[in-house]
Amino acid sequence: LEFRRVLFRSPGAATRRRSTPAPRALLRPTTTLPDAATRTTTDRPAPRNAADRDRARVRPSDLETLEFPRLLAAVSKHASSSAGREVCLGLRPETDARAARDELARVGLWRSITDDEPAPLGDFPDVRPLLAESRTGGARLSGTELREIGSVLGTVGAMRAFLRTRAAGDALLLPLASSLHAMPELERLLADAIDEEG
Repeated sequence: LEFRRVLFRSPGAATRRRSTPAPRALLRPTTTLPDAATRTTTDRPAPRNAADRDRARVRPSDLETLEFPRLLAAVSKHASSSAGREVCLGLRPETDARAARDELARVGLWRSITDDEPAPLGDFPDVRPLLAESRTGGARLSGTELREIGSVLGTVGAMRAFLRTRAAGDALLLPLASSLHAMPELERLLADAIDEEG
């Protein structure tokens, strides 16, 4: 369930409705979460050595001086889910100029494709603890818990279809769709086996 920062994240226009979060701008997540499509290390030029990486870091004290935590708190209020809010609060300034330009362009494209139709991304449950539990031998999930997983699968599939349709041919947005792995057969199996009450 690759639900990473796309789905959850990312500051869009301040006037956008809460149910239509846009990709992050000039920011990068410090953690990987299930919610929407993270940039891989090959997407941007890496610092040449440790000294370059050290110079590129923004000191925590500087972030406090700039009241960056307050900015993140404001941005996080526009996230659709608790996982998305967590991603927003963990964002850090982007220090690579090329990556920053790409993200600005990505935000602009996202706004353009959601201008007349919001993304199918509502408040989905955080199923990370359930997935971690399911990896334990002999673990059993309740019907309600399995239904939550099915709900997330449905959101993943809807977002993937939305991006593939609205962002066809766009090199900046299509990778977001590629990072979302739909599992229609599992989703259908859970829907057939579990009713509304779990």
